[in-house]
Amino acid sequence: MRSSYYVKERIYVKVYGVRAKKRIKELHLASWLAAWLVDWLVGWLAGWLVGWLAGCSASLLAGLLKGSCHREKLHPRLHEFSRDKGRKKKETRKKERSWDNNNNNNNTTQRKKQEEKQKENGKKEEEEEEEEEEEEEERIK
Repeated sequence: MRSSYYVKERIYVKVYGVRAKKRIKELHLASWLAAWLVDWLVGWLAGWLVGWLAGCSASLLAGLLKGSCHREKLHPRLHEFSRDKGRKKKETRKKERSWDNNNNNNNTTQRKKQEEKQKENGKKEEEEEEEEEEEEEERIK
């Protein structure tokens, strides 16, 4: 049996002549190229759509799980600055600077530590003296 294309071609050739045969081959190639292009485009769009839907569903699932999981476990660095970003960043910068300064100038850090200890000791001594005075006043009464 002859294919329908061949029959069409023979009829076309019979009716229109030899030039028509070349035209049919060109149309056949163009239709095959167009079909391949459409097939590739549809496949690419389908793949993109499936990927997009998978991404959306994954983000939705992560959003649902966020309430049940601890944020620190999922994203520790993100959680660290989540609330008051500017203030915490400034504090960490200050800490880093003070750490650098402490390493460079040990004398100043030791002096600061001693002053803090003296202040604490002074407060404790004052509290003890006040307690003793209160006890003495109670004894006198």
